[in-house]
Amino acid sequence: ITIMLSIMPTWIIAEVIHYNCEKDSKVYVEWTVYTGNGTSRNYSGTYDMKGTEFSVRNYWQSAGKYSGSYRVVSIIDKDAVLAAAKERKIDGIMSFACDPGVVTAAYVAEKMGLPSCGPYESVRILQNKGLFRQFLADHGFTVPVAKSYTDIQEALNDTARFQWPVIVKPADSAGSKGVTRVDDPAKLEESIRHALKFSFCDEFIIEEFIEKEGFASDTDSFSVDGELKFVSFSSQRFDETAQNPYAPAAFSWPASLTEEHQKELTEELQRLLKLLRMEC
Repeated sequence: ITIMLSIMPTWIIAEVIHYNCEKDSKVYVEWTVYTGNGTSRNYSGTYDMKGTEFSVRNYWQSAGKYSGSYRVVSIIDKDAVLAAAKERKIDGIMSFACDPGVVTAAYVAEKMGLPSCGPYESVRILQNKGLFRQFLADHGFTVPVAKSYTDIQEALNDTARFQWPVIVKPADSAGSKGVTRVDDPAKLEESIRHALKFSFCDEFIIEEFIEKEGFASDTDSFSVDGELKFVSFSSQRFDETAQNPYAPAAFSWPASLTEEHQKELTEELQRLLKLLRMEC
């Protein structure tokens, strides 16, 4: 069995760590994932490893000294990853702690008939803020006024569409990178250019800013065959003095949301899973 993992906690990726076991079946394995920003994570467990090759792909050139073999493959180049996956005859693929790699993993899985977190088109919608906001609006979800753009001048000509202030974001980034609040339309272009520095597809989104009541909310959910099995809501906490005050600095439980709101959100999450056919 060969499992391809994409890891990109900062900007880049690429490492292959593989382990082959021909004789023993049950093997205790320890491995370390080295990330592009100099950090590492250790994992261990006992596995049935007979005839197994375990692969981790990363874009960090120096990973070679820690791995049996590796190849530099950009995780946003889905056809290049597909070619590498076919060459290695992989049995599975996933993106680990790396949002941009999720789309590629879904693409490769669909092309090769492998297990996936969901259909490629649905994953593509979820990973692009413009597509996702439009999907939500088209299906009657509560969503702020938003529009995505690839042309700066078009956005500058469109300021009357929004109630100000607005939030400007890269359409395909994560972790609140490139996100700014804009109160004055005269500052919009500056924020757009900042957002585009963090976009792989040269696309940005403008959406109306919503003033929160209490804490903003976060959720961790788990589904099986399209049915929610676990939902946990938390409260996001922000550091207004941080370089990016819109990136959550901490989370706390229980959430400040009322039981009524949690019930409504859970029902909407379930409806979303069905609409996107996330029946994995």
